[in-house]
Amino acid sequence: MSGFFGSLLAKAAVIALEALVAHLVQVVIQSVARRFATQRGFATA
Repeated sequence: MSGFFGSLLAKAAVIALEALVAHLVQVVIQSVARRFATQRGFATA
């Protein structure tokens, strides 16, 4: 039974890691886009 919980925990960890990476990528893209927009003179909210 512990093996089942171990694989479940591993899957949960992978899903959490993927969500974290996706969030970080989104934050980086937003900051880069905002930096380009401010350099070119576009006002972004």
